[in-house]
Amino acid sequence: MQVSGLSNYPERYKLLFENSFEAMVIFDRDGNILEVNQHMADMVGYFVDEMMGMNVFDFILPEEQSQAVDRALKSSEGQELPLVERTVIRKDGSTFIGEANLSPIMDYDGNLLFLLGILRDLTERKQLEEALREKEAQLRQIGDNLPDGFIYRLVHTPDGKRFVSYMSEGVERMYDIALEEAMEDINVLYSMMLPEDLEAVILAEEESIRTQERFDWEGRFRLRSGEVRWSRYHSKPTMLPDGTRIWDGVALDITEQKRTEEALRQSEVRIRALLDASIDITLLTQPDGTIIDLNEAAAQALQGTQNELTGKNVLDFFPTEISAARRSRSEDVVRSGKPIQFEDTRGGKWFRNQIYPILDGKGKVDQLAIYAHDITDVLFRAAEEERIRIARELHDSVTQTMYSVSIVAEALPHLLETNLDEARRRTVHLRQMTLGALAELRNLLFEFHPKALQDTQLSILLRQLGEVLTGRTRVPVDLDISGNPNLPENVKIAFYRIAQEAFNNIGKYAQATHVNVVLDSVPNKCKLLIQDNGIGFDLDSVYKEKLGLKIMQERAEAIGADLSVKSTPDQGTKVSLLWQPATLKK
Repeated sequence: MQVSGLSNYPERYKLLFENSFEAMVIFDRDGNILEVNQHMADMVGYFVDEMMGMNVFDFILPEEQSQAVDRALKSSEGQELPLVERTVIRKDGSTFIGEANLSPIMDYDGNLLFLLGILRDLTERKQLEEALREKEAQLRQIGDNLPDGFIYRLVHTPDGKRFVSYMSEGVERMYDIALEEAMEDINVLYSMMLPEDLEAVILAEEESIRTQERFDWEGRFRLRSGEVRWSRYHSKPTMLPDGTRIWDGVALDITEQKRTEEALRQSEVRIRALLDASIDITLLTQPDGTIIDLNEAAAQALQGTQNELTGKNVLDFFPTEISAARRSRSEDVVRSGKPIQFEDTRGGKWFRNQIYPILDGKGKVDQLAIYAHDITDVLFRAAEEERIRIARELHDSVTQTMYSVSIVAEALPHLLETNLDEARRRTVHLRQMTLGALAELRNLLFEFHPKALQDTQLSILLRQLGEVLTGRTRVPVDLDISGNPNLPENVKIAFYRIAQEAFNNIGKYAQATHVNVVLDSVPNKCKLLIQDNGIGFDLDSVYKEKLGLKIMQERAEAIGADLSVKSTPDQGTKVSLLWQPATLKK
């Protein structure tokens, strides 16, 4: 009876054939393919439809084809044949070693219906066997030279036996036992494990057997001397064709590492206690601002818990302008590898901030340590003291000016009758003193009413500073304003304070006869220039705090501006201040 493949068989047989994990082919006694499943087609690189009608022997290396034909003939006659290895040819011409099993399918009368061939790809097994042979040689070579450890091969057979087929001499140094003793009975090592660790290693072994994943375990061994030492075991299981599992692994003495880790843990506990006891905000971040760790004060400032905030970016908690400035400063620290200090304000408070670089083993900035100290109260006290000082100075100045005004005013009637030119000169002087006194009073208003300072344009503020200087010293001030600066409030105030300090220096030290002020403003950029023709000074020798240069620099840094002070003896002084948003800086 002739049957073509599985066409006359129930659907369930067809489904079993088509969906089998085995590569299967059905062919007649001449080798003509009647049916082939997808797994077989994939294995040899063909589509299923392509293989229909082809001869199965064409897939076998020519020098092996005669043997394959002979086996097919014997199988069709009902002979039982053992598995055999064949060299199989893929569609692209490449070959692989396969294990072939051939079974005859007969009808009820004992007549051959077709032959069923099952093929398994042995490529991985062949590679594994070769790798195992190479590994054996490598193990012996490496094992004899491994300090503070040893390598081993642990074997589990299908019948439950467990033994060591290889172990290097390092086991004698680690556990103070003879190599022969450990090789003879692996349970000698298990008996040295502390009881609380023995259960863990058994569970780890069972998990590795079940999942065929890497075996990693750390545990303690009590030596016969009574000393307890730590060991770490790493191995990867390999399954042999007969079901035997082998673990090629390494065991390392990690006692000193564990002692170091414990000392480090204790140190971290102490450091954590010190950080949490500090009222200063302290954070450890990645260069991009991602929080690695922070103390309790930082968590409270950012309104979260330490666990919630870890992993978030600290820059996301600031307004856009402050965040951009902070990012720019962090990038400067990463680029230069040097710490920086600056002050800024947020949430109505002032902070003195420090960013320190933390270097990795290659000298590259790997992390940033950030500290912020609340100086609001200090600044308020300093501001109060400054107000008192300024009020005293202004009071004295205004009183003196008004007294001078009264003297000039009393003299004017007489001068108008006797010396008209002198009267005109005194009138100009009187006007200058009056304008200066008014400017002094306005500045006094600004000091005691900051809202008035905030609501006044920068150009007006600069003009008033010039009038104060002229009223005090009779030095003319030329003011050149270009554009209409619309600056953030903190930027405008910083410009005003720096200009105020520069004018104070001119009035006290410069002995100038002329001052030129230029304010140049365009969208997203503002530049201030204050230049006098006074006696100047040597920047390298002057006591900078005396001239207020340090506070001027700090105010500029607080808004992310660039401050330049240039001076030469007998050639005057030039102060320039340039600001633009941090997001536009290159």
